[in-house]
Amino acid sequence: MNQKLLDNIRSMNEAELYAAIYKDALTGANNRRAFDQKNDYSTVAIVDMDSLKYLNDKYGHRTGDQYMINLVDILRTHFGDDNVYRLGGDEFAVTSYLSCEALTVKLTHIQRKVEFFTFGTGVYLAEADDQLNRNKERREKCGQRASRGECPPWEIKNICA
Repeated sequence: MNQKLLDNIRSMNEAELYAAIYKDALTGANNRRAFDQKNDYSTVAIVDMDSLKYLNDKYGHRTGDQYMINLVDILRTHFGDDNVYRLGGDEFAVTSYLSCEALTVKLTHIQRKVEFFTFGTGVYLAEADDQLNRNKERREKCGQRASRGECPPWEIKNICA
């Protein structure tokens, strides 16, 4: 093992260790490890950020990162810090005690203001993932979402200023 890394771990306090184990370093959301250990929720949503590849290729990774950070901030504002997770890449989970219908309504309301994500809800992660894939296809057909790597239908806003 790398001695320097071990020394860094030994020097961390409890809060720093918790953050290193359970928080996503980029967005500040809880990470996949934290999600996999959570079991006290009724419903889950998978939220997929639209057009990240396009943003990264056209405007650079800093812009793509900023969009992800902003999306997490919006989700945390509406659902609380303890209920938002970065599953990996540009996919996030939101846990809730709301019904699937109520969670869908709340996310749809947010989506009307913030156009750059697609979501699916369910009682289980697999169910939410299936709905997410159906919603991606539906939104692409309606012109509300671009295919992977394509220019998004929503206007790029300079959020990094």
